[in-house]
Amino acid sequence: MDNDTPSPTEGHAEVIAQGVAGMPGDEIAWRVTAVSAPRPADAAAQDALGFVLAEEDALLLNDLDSGGQARRAAGEAAFAPAGIRQQQIALSDGPVAYYRINLVNAASADAAGDDELIFGGESFTAPEGNHDIDLLRDVLEEDEEAELDLGSEDAPAVLLVTSGSVEILSSDDTAAEPNPLSAGEAVDVAGSVIVRATDPDGATFVSGVIGPEVPPIPVQDTTTPEATPADGLASLTVQALNCPVGYEGETFGDDCVEPLADIAFRVVIPATELRVEGTTDAGGSVVFEGLGENTYALTGGVPAEFAVQPVFCVDEDGSEFPPEPTQSEIPGAVLELGDGDDVTCLWYVIPEDLRGDDPATDSDGDGLLAEREAELGTDPLNPDSDGDGVNDGEEIDAGTDPTNPASS
Repeated sequence: MDNDTPSPTEGHAEVIAQGVAGMPGDEIAWRVTAVSAPRPADAAAQDALGFVLAEEDALLLNDLDSGGQARRAAGEAAFAPAGIRQQQIALSDGPVAYYRINLVNAASADAAGDDELIFGGESFTAPEGNHDIDLLRDVLEEDEEAELDLGSEDAPAVLLVTSGSVEILSSDDTAAEPNPLSAGEAVDVAGSVIVRATDPDGATFVSGVIGPEVPPIPVQDTTTPEATPADGLASLTVQALNCPVGYEGETFGDDCVEPLADIAFRVVIPATELRVEGTTDAGGSVVFEGLGENTYALTGGVPAEFAVQPVFCVDEDGSEFPPEPTQSEIPGAVLELGDGDDVTCLWYVIPEDLRGDDPATDSDGDGLLAEREAELGTDPLNPDSDGDGVNDGEEIDAGTDPTNPASS
């Protein structure tokens, strides 16, 4: 898809939220959940990539990393970048229903947690680089049609009906049987489609679309762990280290020594749009240099649903910095950096034992139970362990090796 690709909207459809982001994994899927926003005292942070769509009443969105706030009325939406801790809070006296429309790692497509799962989409290979991601909305009267170009076979869009009912047809085959959808239902769509309202009161729908690739913001080289801070400016080194599965010990320095490469981190100045991103090298390190005196939020790491990630920071003398770094279900640290500070944060990744005590589980939905995955040596959290495009369970049924990409 070219950078000059036009907006996916046509007719009176309009984009109601938009953002630019990299994808959350190699194999991804759309996930739609219905949520009831709590009052502030009960609010928890979320960090999945996608959109928040207010449906019944207004929502308050609190960005816990930047300190920013946004209000969304019914029918309005907001983009939520991955790894940014965001609270969604009801502004009315009681809970408020809304939708989350997310792009997630394919293994998490059906993992709704405490939310109500509306739709878990089919897995597809994530496009490389940063991409424009749009959420469009249209309101149709009975029998009115909207013809839209939504996604592709390689990167499908998702369509959610929020009121009324519709039927969806391919623009290339209008004689085919239409796909009916009612309020609260969603489906993957690809290519040119016709959406027709079938309810006497009309219908409203939204669609999440992955758009063209966007060039990244040029940033300084952050790949040299030996770098020293510039005169008068601070330096922050992040080292990502892997711990044993389900680790409950306290001697991290002795037990968690495996460096983790290609882990993305970002440093954000709260209440501003300024952020710098970097990825760990083969030694598990990334360095952010030239940081002026300010408060910084460090976020990133692996998806929070798969690991506990305690963060410990020290200054150049080895003293704890700060004394109590911020830790929560969504990992990170808030740091007060002064001129000349040289701080290192050790970011420990403790993978959760998602197989649990019950071997009769299929965490990745590939048709193989955890016990069988252990026997085969396949990844219980990846439906395609060898990355050859064929599901592990399908390879077993076909008599090929799910750990060898050349065998399918």
